[in-house]
Amino acid sequence: MDDNNKNIIKGDSHEKYFTEFLDNHGLPFIYVEQGPQDKYYSKIFKGNKTKRPDLLVYLPNIGHVFIDVKSRYAIEDLNNADNNKFYIRKDEIYSLFLFQSYFLLPFWIAFISTKKGDNKNFYFVPISVLKLYTDQLSEELGKNNNLLNYLFIRIPNSFLRKADDIINLISINDTYDNIMKKEAEEYKKLNDKIIEITDDLKKNNISDIQDYCKNNKIEYIKVFEVEEYLKLSSGKA
Repeated sequence: MDDNNKNIIKGDSHEKYFTEFLDNHGLPFIYVEQGPQDKYYSKIFKGNKTKRPDLLVYLPNIGHVFIDVKSRYAIEDLNNADNNKFYIRKDEIYSLFLFQSYFLLPFWIAFISTKKGDNKNFYFVPISVLKLYTDQLSEELGKNNNLLNYLFIRIPNSFLRKADDIINLISINDTYDNIMKKEAEEYKKLNDKIIEITDDLKKNNISDIQDYCKNNKIEYIKVFEVEEYLKLSSGKA
């Protein structure tokens, strides 16, 4: 079996693992056909080196995102052997960014490490971040920017987000009800306390609310809230 076939099988297996990951988290997706462009895609893509994603995924609280899954063995950093980085070609970044510009939907890359013991984590990075980084890196290199035509773009780890971070971001709906119930109880307690304060103010004919709160060390209720409640309860609002 040649190296190309090995890479195809490796890539397919990680795409399968990624779709299982999506299914396990209840995230709907559509697989993007990878057949010949002239058969499956608009003629506008022909000859312009546009690269296609693997999937279109819906992420709650984010929206629809194109995702390209890449299995890579992260390479060592030149100055720190323990700091491994995923990599991608410059022309591929521009090709994927071009696809994003046609559809005006976010395009992310999902890297999965082929390193033994680290092949269960996906790391996401938006293609727009890589495009901006590459442009700025090219500008910084100045007359040496042509080296990016043959050197891989090594992706700073700070650009990457683990799958767990994305899931936590989109899973707010799962805990929304519990959060709202807890917060609602807090608001009810605050309201009870304001009523208690205003009753005491009226009973003792106290007009300086700020001084009252300061003397009684009430810091969790703002004077404005008490003033507004007094207006509302007296019909002056």
